Amino acid sequence: MSRRVLINADDLGHCLAFNRGIAYAHRHGIVASASLRANGTAFDHAISHVIPGAPDLEVGVHLNLVEGISTVPRRRPGSPLYGIDGRYALGFGKLAIGSLNKALIQDIEADFRDQIERCLGRLGRAAHINSHQHSHAIPALFRLTCQLAREYGIPLVRLPREVPYLASPVRESLRGWYAKNLVKVAVLTSLGTRNAAIAQALGVRTNDWMVGVSYTGHMTCRSVLEGVDQAPAGARLIEVLVHPTMLVADHKESYCDTRSRDYVLTPERRRETQMLTGRELEATLIGRGWELGHRIQQPLAPPRRRPLVLLPGGPFSLFGDMDGQVVVRELAPLVVDTMGLKLPAVPPGDRHVTVWATRHGDESMVHLHAGLNAVPPTDALTSRVIPTSGRDSWRKVRRLAAVVAWEMCLDIAEVP
Repeated sequence: MSRRVLINADDLGHCLAFNRGIAYAHRHGIVASASLRANGTAFDHAISHVIPGAPDLEVGVHLNLVEGISTVPRRRPGSPLYGIDGRYALGFGKLAIGSLNKALIQDIEADFRDQIERCLGRLGRAAHINSHQHSHAIPALFRLTCQLAREYGIPLVRLPREVPYLASPVRESLRGWYAKNLVKVAVLTSLGTRNAAIAQALGVRTNDWMVGVSYTGHMTCRSVLEGVDQAPAGARLIEVLVHPTMLVADHKESYCDTRSRDYVLTPERRRETQMLTGRELEATLIGRGWELGHRIQQPLAPPRRRPLVLLPGGPFSLFGDMDGQVVVRELAPLVVDTMGLKLPAVPPGDRHVTVWATRHGDESMVHLHAGLNAVPPTDALTSRVIPTSGRDSWRKVRRLAAVVAWEMCLDIAEVP
């Protein structure tokens, strides 16, 4: 009997960055499957631009009860599931406590149905079903999810079941995020046996094992391989959960909240995309006897070693090369409403990015322009505007700008 590792990317439709990252990791990497989020800001873009260009991508439904605005047009007045603006108001813990409330379960069922029907109405069929932050693992919600999967003909339900493990190098795990992830693993694993029994009783198929909770948000080649090694001997289908993104220089980009924006902008997202498009993970899994649902179809060209020149912009400068890390060097702070930019001459052929920031009352915007041989970049190749909260410090604004600028530089480097 075959043994399969299914590389699944969650949050298709969440935003343009997720759409681009998932499409890229499927086209150039080993992502075989993606979970579509009905209430994402880029749901329509995923349907019209990503899925048609990826006929081999298995697309399922990514239910969501904890982030963003509900898609349900008519909500029960006074339902604790929503705030007054229609945003989801309950986290995993409160959903678990509220799952004993029959009225709340009815609200959740109506919401789940709306999300499933929105996805199926555009997809025609769904390969699987799961949920954002694993809220469907709450037993009452897991039973509901399995029942809906049977009703709508969805063949596979995610069963979050994983044991805690330490991937090498261990020092990288000695962080606060790993401790938080261990709590998630403990909760989900404690529910796993009960949920497996529910799925079996309802005749619903699930994955045998999962990798992606202990190191969620920080997945590396080693954490994936060592997580797969933890699977019991009888496991035939292991789901590996990933979140690849690639930043998009598009003014239409938007996020459901600042927390989602910050998650997308973390350097780990880019590293995860690189891991999924590299040869090491694919070759090692196949060498150990695992089948992959999708093999690398379009290998990436070797990276160019051309030096990258980033010029001063706003209150900081950025320097680095194509394969190195971004270095942020602080300049004298500029406390003005609008920070302009005066550029020196750029040698022909050099690539550069200009970055500056403006603040308007309680809101600030980071403006990024990238160009080839444009000084100043009035005919910029691409530009990006990131909305930030008035609560964001200038230090955070500069950090966000640095991450986005680096992503843009990598994009520019691909231009012939």
